[in-house]
Amino acid sequence: MMKIFHYLIEMDAQAISPSIKQPPADFKDVKTVFADTLQHERKVTQSINDIVELAIKEGDHATYAFLQWYVTEQREEESLMRTILDKINLIGDGAQSNYFIDKEIEAINAAEIAAEKAGGE
Repeated sequence: MMKIFHYLIEMDAQAISPSIKQPPADFKDVKTVFADTLQHERKVTQSINDIVELAIKEGDHATYAFLQWYVTEQREEESLMRTILDKINLIGDGAQSNYFIDKEIEAINAAEIAAEKAGGE
């Protein structure tokens, strides 16, 4: 959000922080956590797409270019949630499923960190 605030200030606009609703804290199971997260990411993607469409309609090329980072980031976030859900579905919900799900998420996080380090160097 700070990246957006800095951009707005740079463009001589006013940055106002919206209120943020408290996220849910109780879930039926780990699969529900990630399914709900995927739905939320889809909602965020739609919001970004709506802003991109407005920038195109307004001919605001600077904002359009600025938003491309968010477009790419959201595609990656949705893909990550789908990957995790696919792994959860493969593992199932047996007695040791949470252990294996934890190991898979740990491996995904390690791969993400390695990719970020490789991209930043």
